[in-house]
Amino acid sequence: MNRRHFLATLSSALMLAFGGVSHAQAQTVTIGVSVSSTGPAASLGIAQKNTIELLPKTLGGLPVNYVVLDDASDPTAAGKNARRFADADKVDAIIGSTTVPTSLAVAEVAGEAKIPQIALAPFPPKQIQWVFPLPHGVGVMSAALFEEMKKRDTKSIAFIGFSDAYGEAWLKDVEKRAEASGIKLVAVERY
Repeated sequence: MNRRHFLATLSSALMLAFGGVSHAQAQTVTIGVSVSSTGPAASLGIAQKNTIELLPKTLGGLPVNYVVLDDASDPTAAGKNARRFADADKVDAIIGSTTVPTSLAVAEVAGEAKIPQIALAPFPPKQIQWVFPLPHGVGVMSAALFEEMKKRDTKSIAFIGFSDAYGEAWLKDVEKRAEASGIKLVAVERY
């Protein structure tokens, strides 16, 4: 993840969180971080967890407290982490989570609690005013693939994808682009 892009997004999220709070009222900035440092997405989540140590120790002149929790690549655990951040830790912003399903679980709580979320997975957020996905969405990647398929005069394709929210986003995009490109989608397999 690009550090400048991340910090700019974090700053925007915190401006949203602190919109009506004066500098004198705030004592510490608290950021909840939910990543998949165990489970199937641990290969990504461990690096994300280690990145937290590189983040600034102050924001806007205030000390930052990062509360880091593992969601074990499980959307239910990610939702519980986000609920803890909102209710017990009273965080100013949330970073996470690693995968689309876990990020969506966090987004549900972030939107409800009106806490800015910096999502680490690509998805079109339901609560756009509270959710800031860092990675580009499926459409950016898919557009490049279909552009190349058109150049190669591809006539038909098959889709193999995950049977989760990320796979669903890909399937919907592929179906739409295949039809628009005149490419026949001959088979769909989801796991």
